[in-house]
This record gives sequence, structure tokens and C-alpha cells, in this order.
Amino acid sequence: MTASIRTFSGAIALIMGCLLLASCGGGGDGSEALDSNGTDGTAPPASTSVSGVAIDGYLHQARVFLDVNGNGRFDTGEPESLTDAQGRFTLTASTSQAASHAIAAMGVPGLTIDQDDPGKALPGPLWLIAPVGHPGVVSPLTTLVAARMASGATLDSAKAVVQQDLGLGSVDVMKDFVAEGNKDPGYAEAHKLAGAIAEILIEIERESTTSTTLLNKLAALDSRIGELIVPNLAPIKAAPSVAGARALVVALMEEAQRIYSVGGSLLGLNGDGLVLANGTDTVSPDRGATTFVFASRQAAGSPYNVTVQAHPGGQNCQVAAGAGTVPSRNVTDIAVTCTNTSGVLSGVITGLSTSGLVLQNGSEELPIPTGATTFRFSAPIAVGASYSVFVKTQPIGKTCSVANGAGNMPSTGVSGVQVTCSANAYQVGGTVTNLIGAGLKLRNGAEVLGVPAGSTTFTMSLPVAFGGSYSIAVEAQPVGQVCSAANSSGTMGAGSVTSVQITCASNMYTLGGTISGLKTDGLVLQNGSESLTVRAGSSSFNFRSPIAFGGTYAVTIGQQPNRYSCSLENSSGTMGGANVASVHVTCSAYRYRLVDLGTLPGCSYSRATALSSDGKVAGDSCAQLNRSRAFLYANGRMQNLGVIGADETSESSATAVNNAGVVVGTSTGDTRGFIWNGRMERFPAGVPAGTFPGFTAVTEIFPQAINDDGVVVGLLDGLPPQPEYPGTRAFVYQSGGLRYLGHSADGQTMFGAYSINREGHVVARGDFIDPMPSPYSPYVALFDLGSGAPGVVVGAFIHACQPRVSNADAILICAGHGYPPVTFVSVGTARTQIPPLVPEGFVVGNGINRWGEVVGRAGTQSGGFSDGFIYREGETLALDDLLDSSADGWHVVSAADTNDDGLIAATAKYKAGNDRAVLLVPIR
Repeated sequence: MTASIRTFSGAIALIMGCLLLASCGGGGDGSEALDSNGTDGTAPPASTSVSGVAIDGYLHQARVFLDVNGNGRFDTGEPESLTDAQGRFTLTASTSQAASHAIAAMGVPGLTIDQDDPGKALPGPLWLIAPVGHPGVVSPLTTLVAARMASGATLDSAKAVVQQDLGLGSVDVMKDFVAEGNKDPGYAEAHKLAGAIAEILIEIERESTTSTTLLNKLAALDSRIGELIVPNLAPIKAAPSVAGARALVVALMEEAQRIYSVGGSLLGLNGDGLVLANGTDTVSPDRGATTFVFASRQAAGSPYNVTVQAHPGGQNCQVAAGAGTVPSRNVTDIAVTCTNTSGVLSGVITGLSTSGLVLQNGSEELPIPTGATTFRFSAPIAVGASYSVFVKTQPIGKTCSVANGAGNMPSTGVSGVQVTCSANAYQVGGTVTNLIGAGLKLRNGAEVLGVPAGSTTFTMSLPVAFGGSYSIAVEAQPVGQVCSAANSSGTMGAGSVTSVQITCASNMYTLGGTISGLKTDGLVLQNGSESLTVRAGSSSFNFRSPIAFGGTYAVTIGQQPNRYSCSLENSSGTMGGANVASVHVTCSAYRYRLVDLGTLPGCSYSRATALSSDGKVAGDSCAQLNRSRAFLYANGRMQNLGVIGADETSESSATAVNNAGVVVGTSTGDTRGFIWNGRMERFPAGVPAGTFPGFTAVTEIFPQAINDDGVVVGLLDGLPPQPEYPGTRAFVYQSGGLRYLGHSADGQTMFGAYSINREGHVVARGDFIDPMPSPYSPYVALFDLGSGAPGVVVGAFIHACQPRVSNADAILICAGHGYPPVTFVSVGTARTQIPPLVPEGFVVGNGINRWGEVVGRAGTQSGGFSDGFIYREGETLALDDLLDSSADGWHVVSAADTNDDGLIAATAKYKAGNDRAVLLVPIR
């Protein structure tokens, strides 16, 4: 054992402290009450996405979670995720949680698949951790690195110690050794060592109880690495495969424990039911087996005593060499020998006064002389074998019936068969209640009667003689039901018996099925009065309430998932005699119905530029002299908003609209822009001199956005004291007053505000005004009008798109310099790039909703802009591909905006015609 391995136990206490206090840098006295997000509840924490890969081989369906409680177990409320087939995971947590708590992975027996052996699930539980702040790879090797860091080592020094202890040279133990092993044999050796360490972790988890702490498990890991891995590095690395390395460590663990199996040989076992016992441990070998082994292994030197707890049917078994003390090897010399036994079949006869009676059992026929009171079959019957005595031929003038005539031969023989003969015989029958399934069989003596499904009565075919006995029993149960008999036995009187009662009850079965394509939450399935909420990513479902055999079910969509549409197959039917798992739910992102909004009278084109939260569309079309005119589309019609002033050559264009139908935009009739609320007005009426810092007067105003509270933001030009390039300023218009938006947190001037959400959060563009840097480097800042605090810088941009903010504070920005543009969605500190539609292409976002769906225009460097697109659930899709069949011939050129209901305002062409403003309506 190397010195560094020996120091693992000294680090374990620190590991516990780091996990429980969320970091190793202090933590307070722990008296504050924290919620499940790890905050004090005073304000929602900023969230972030944490991604990585869990590997032994790649672990599929492993539970990965942020260990907020530091106890090494998953607790309700902790951020979690299931890994995909490549071991990848992504979970969402607060920024503070992600920075200060360890990522843990749990392999679940019977569910988690190790892709090193993809044909079967893990046989035992597997737990792994990664160092705090390094979630990219979670593996057996990162578990050792985390332990070294807990002793005060840096990440680099901890990695170096693990590399040295495991003889891995320069191999980076924090990397994906599965992927790297295809390029570097050193990583292939790391893969074998990781598999060997995983077997130790599985064994430790098997030995753990609810009282075993993470400290206990890490202490056990420390001890066994030194005992089993370090001394055996050479043979582990030389193993022909990862499976061979794992098998070697399993053998080493068994040898270290000195436990051995107890078993032996079987001779002549041709019956069912043998049970062998060794103390409290039992084993039940199958018919024809030639060997047996008890599941529990025993330590060398412990006693064993194997006995027969139950003999097989028709046989008697004896044990030889069944007791002793376990040597330092497996016990294999116990011998169990089974031999067949047989019995005599006989009985009594009453009322036989004539000749001709012949009884039969199997192939043996037995003639009975007149007046006989007993009978005995000559052929012996093996113990456990079945017998069935019936009347082959009735005596002259008599009817004989058999009671107690069927069963399995006991070791004592059978002497209780009763044959009763009488001059008169009567039928035996009764009622059947609630028989739905097929397959019910009733027995009386040697007769077996099949009862069809749905029957309400039955009558046995063979009559029973007067004074004879009858006993109706259920020979075989119907499919999906259990039936019982009442008033079923007695002595035949002077009339037929109709009082036997057969009552059937239905078994209960579960209802469920499979799901494909579900990427969002919100799906609710319904069966009768039961609702079942299904989470995003689910591949199967089961209703909680079982359904009785014969009962009906009808699964329906109670609620479609967010922004997706689901359909059902095999959704209704009648419950059979097994669980139903054939209902299938297929989900896909919804498609769109295209609504042509038309044009203003006499106009050849129209274009959509803005969309309100309740579906109103604003844009521009044309009027006199084919000049552009702003329009508002609401309640099924397009309205001309006009221009400022009476000049017919003036033009207007809308930039934003709210759910009250208030439109803002620009008009060449007035450089101050316009606001329309039933009529066209200048925006605003006037601005006092000196209102804006650095300006002596305002010359032009351009409103860019308006929210549902009527707050307007935009940009304006002004005259500075010196005759130099005047620049612009971002403004806010609220409660009739116009004011400067403010500076960013680093003191830079905001030269334009472009978007405002319902919470009063504004995104604006800023610039380094003095001095102007090179290269040109503008950026985006987010302002909260409620707090009045300086804007927080969230990213850089270029001129290809204007920044937008959603109602969930997701920000759409374009970043970079030059051409083509690169478009991102920014949420807190996390930034996601929107991929292009085609290689060498690019996208420019125009609108974003609270779900993070982005719409805009897409193109290629060679061909310019050509397609409207939507980005959702990690995919960029051409809107043309999502239109329903009624939109054949239409091409969406560009999408201008989208709202939280999924509506999209866009511009499209019909068969290469002129631009038309359209509204894309989700088909749910």
C-alpha cells in the first residue's frame, strides 16, 4: 500500500464536512433555515444548467443529483436527472448550489445499464461522486479525486496522487476514459481500473444499511483500495478486457472473505417439490437436475448440515455426507439420492346387487362381481402420481357413482374411494354468478365439466345414484378470475340437486403503456375519474388504480403538454387476464395553421413586425401612392393606422403592439415617432430641453417596444453642446413622462432600449462612448424598472438583430463581430447558441417567449436570408416544415415575433408572390 492510499481515511471526515456545509471554505454555524434550493427563501436564486457524463462504462438510466444534504443519498427536492444511453445528464439548480455542492450518481439495480455490458442491468447498487465544481465526469476515478481534495489538496495535486497510486502516468483521471481509450492505451488501462473499483463500490453499497453513513462507506473504500487494487495493479491492467478486470477483483474479494459455496450432486430426481435445507437457507432443484448449490456462501470453518425439508412427488430422497465443516474450498461432495414410491388404490362398494359393473383407473379395467362390498386395483401407483376412478360399465338395472375417486397417490395408499349403486340416479347442478372469463372446469368424482364464459347455470353430465355422495370442486379457474363453490357436497336424495353455488370474482390488473417524443411537462392522461400527470422525458406510464378483469378502460388526453401535441393508440378496450401495457402515446411538437392577414385596401403587400400577448398583429402595408402604412390586425380585420400629418407621401411603420391594441412606431410625418390608441398621435407631445444627459435638445424619437402596462421604451437622437456626432440615448416613457433609462453597472451609456416584458424588465444596447474603442464593441444590459438599479451587462452583440427579453427573463442576443451573425439565448449566466438550419448557414432571432422558443429568419452566406425558423427544445426548425396541409404553396420568409401562447407573427409568400403578413396558429 502506498503512502497516499494510506492517507485516504484521514480525508474522509473532511469529505463529510465539505458535502454537508456545501463547501470547504467556511459555512457558518448551520442555524439558518434553508429551503430545498439551498436558500433562505428571501428571493428566488439564479438558476443554471449542470451537465456531464456518468461512466463506469457509460451508465444509462442512472440517477444523477446534486447532494445538497451531503449524505451521499438522494433526498426529495434535490436537483436530479436520469442519464441517457451515452451516460449524459443535465440538471437545473441554483447558481450557488451548483458552485458549492457535489454531483453524485447512483446506479439502480435492475434499471441502470452499464454500456460495457449492455445486455443486462446492474446486479447491485453503484454510487459515485465528483469533486465540487467539476461535474463534467462522474466516475470511480473522480470519486478517489474528490477524496484527495477533501484532505486539502488542490484539484491538480489530487489528480497527481491518484495517477501515482494507480500507476497511470500522465492519464487525466478527470476525463472520459471510455472515449479517450479509443486513442490512448493509457486510458484503456484507466477504464479497467475504474471497472475494478466499481465492483468494490457495488459490494460496499450491498453491505450498507440505512444507518451506514457516507463516512462509513468511504472508510470501507479506503481500506479495500489499499488491500485489493494497489497490490494487484499489474494483473488488473493486463486483464484482456474490462469484464476480466472486474472478475479478477470479484475473485480477490471472495478470497479475502474466505467464503465458499455448499452443494453437491443429485441422482434420480424425476419429481417436483424437492426442498433441501442448510440451516435457514433452502434450495428447490428442478425436476431432472443433477447438481445443487445453496445461494448463501459460508466462511471456512463454519458448520453445515444439509437435510431434506420436503420430498418430491412420488419419490423419497436421502442425503449422504450432508454434515461437516466448510474447508478452504467449495463443498461439492454432498450426495442426494431419490427413489420412486408407489401405493395401492382401493375402496368400498354399497348397493351392488347385480352384475356387470366395471371400474376403470387409467388403462386398467376392474370387473366387480355381484354383491361385492370392496375393490382393489392390481397395478400399483407411484406416490405422487394421479389417479381417477370412474364407472366404465354400469351394472344391470343400476346406476353407480364414484366419490373420492380422484387425487394424487399418498405414501400410505388409497382406500377411501366410495362406489354407491342405486336403482335411481339424479342430476347435480346449480347456479354460476359473474362468470366472465373462459376456462372454468368443475369436477364431480371422475367427471370434469367445462363451463362456457357467461354461463349462469350448470349441470353435471353424469347422474349420481340415490344415497350416493357428490362433491363439486373447481378443477380449473377461468381466465382472469377466481371461482369458489358453496353447498357443493352432500348425499343424493330423491331428486336432482340444483343448489350448488359457483361464485366468480375478477382479478385486478394494471393499465399502462409506452410514450415516445415527450420533451415537455404538462401531459395529463385520463382513465375514467383517474388523472395521471406525466413528466417530460418519460418513456412509459402506469395508472395507479387497477382494473378488474372484464372491466373496460378508455385512456384519453386530459391535458396536452406544453407546446406539444400527443395522440393515443390502443387506448381503449376490455381488460383481459393480464396487465395491459399496449397503450401508446406519441407526442410531437405542434404544427401550425397559417392565417393570411391580407393587405390594406388597394395594396400589393403587407409585412408583420410585432405580436401582442393576446394575438394582435402589427406591421406595415401600403395605401396612397403605394406608400407604407402601419396597420393593426385585431378581431379578424386589418386597420390602417395612418401617418402623422396630412402629407400623402408620408409613411409609417409599427414596431410594437400590446394586448390593449396600443401601437407604437415611426412616421416620416414626424421625427418623434407615433403612438396609436384609436388615433395617430405624435410620441410624445414634447420633451423639455436638458431632459437627457449630454443633450441640449431632442431631435428624433424612435419608440421600439410597449408592454401590457403601457410602458414604452426606445431610443432618441439629440443635440449635444459641441458639434460632434450626437449619438443616441435609451428612454423610458411611463405615466406620461419621458426619462433616460440609465447607465449600466459599469457606468456605460445606454444608446437604445429595444424590449420590455410584463415585469418591467428592459434590455438595452450600450456603447463605449468616450473613448471609442477599437474594434467597435457594443453590448446588452438588463434593467429592472422597479428597482431602479443600474443595468446588468449580459452579453455582446452586433447590429444584425435587436436584443429581446421574454416574460421569463430569457434574453435573445446576437454576439460577435462581422458576418454572419451568431444568435444566443441567455438565461442568467448560461448562454445557448441557436444552431443554423443548414451547415454554413446562420440565424437571426427576432422574438422570444417565456418557454425559450425563438423565432426569426435564417439564411446562408451565399444566398442571404430565405427562411423563417423556430428554435425549440434544442432544435432549429424551418417553419415551412411545420405548416399543416392547408398551407400548401406558402413559404414563410421571416418570423417577426412569438408570444407565450405559441402564436407566431410572420411574413410569407404564396407561390413566389408578394409579401403577406400571416399569423401561425398552433394546432394542439
